[in-house]
Amino acid sequence: MNSSNLVKILAILLPLNYAGIPTLQAQDEPSSVRFTHRLLTVDANEGIDIADVNKDGKPDVIAGRNWYPAPDFAPHPLRLIEDWNGYVHSNGDFCMDVDKDGWVDVIAGAFTKTEVNWFKNPGADGLKLGKLWEPRLLKDTELSQNEASFLHDFDGDQIPEWISNSWNKNNPVVIWKF
Repeated sequence: MNSSNLVKILAILLPLNYAGIPTLQAQDEPSSVRFTHRLLTVDANEGIDIADVNKDGKPDVIAGRNWYPAPDFAPHPLRLIEDWNGYVHSNGDFCMDVDKDGWVDVIAGAFTKTEVNWFKNPGADGLKLGKLWEPRLLKDTELSQNEASFLHDFDGDQIPEWISNSWNKNNPVVIWKF
């Protein structure tokens, strides 16, 4: 795989969906793409996003139970998540300032749970103290068996909608508008 294709794949897998973080661009020169990898944690979480959680101008990683501030990426608590049958009840983490207070919050779905919650960023003092982010119900979809969740602007109105994809053919595909 050449580096141009790798950059395109990374751009799809690591959505940088908020203002202030440059997106990855394919370069003409294969040697111009450089990165290092680093293991942040080992668990069965399936959700991840990148956003400036603490407003320091650097992209942080949000993944399941923790957020990882740049540049050292040491884990900081975000939320408690139950383990279920070898999985973690988290199959989608999406950053968005839900309450418009200027701090990036996290919207998260789960495999068997029907509730879609958003977790309120506790702000500068709460982040420094390692406080857990307060969960708030966004929507009870009344659907379980969610294989993957997505936050995407389907109708082009600049406000993303929520969709959960189910492996169960009897579950309808429904898009929830905020």
